[in-house]
Amino acid sequence: LPFKVGEIMTRKIIFNHPTGDSIMDIATAGSTGGGRGLTISGLHLSEAAKFTGDDSFLSLLPAVSAGPGSMIFIESTANGRVGVGKPFYDFWTKSVEGVTGYIPIFLPWLNDPECTRDPSEAADAPANDAEKELMAKPFFATRAQIAWFRYTLESQCQGLLPMMYQEYPHTPEVA
Repeated sequence: LPFKVGEIMTRKIIFNHPTGDSIMDIATAGSTGGGRGLTISGLHLSEAAKFTGDDSFLSLLPAVSAGPGSMIFIESTANGRVGVGKPFYDFWTKSVEGVTGYIPIFLPWLNDPECTRDPSEAADAPANDAEKELMAKPFFATRAQIAWFRYTLESQCQGLLPMMYQEYPHTPEVA
């Protein structure tokens, strides 16, 4: 940063800069109503599809100034089309349709250079329909990526393909 970071507390960081201090408050998803009545210039919502309550993450959006320089980042792993994940799914869908004014950006695991393992672990790939899809057009997954996919499916997703697709999707539709 071009300025000194001030005091760092558990739920707040103060950034000191020549034109005045900026404060970053940190809150959990359990306090989605916490932004009501505020006027803030920046908001980053992490794992928004997991926010619970009738207002969900949507109650925080009006707290951000509509002025120049304001920014809102809403990111999440998918959490279904109904229940807790529905508000995020609906917001994502409307953003894709161009209704919200937000720019939807999807980041598949296939683009992460860290999602690889030794390709010899997947020498027999593609071994099933999921691997065939990943290795085919337009994804062109490598054996090193398939090795990571296999390892992660078993080690982090209990061998459950729906859980793998939710936590590590390769398309928004799969998520």
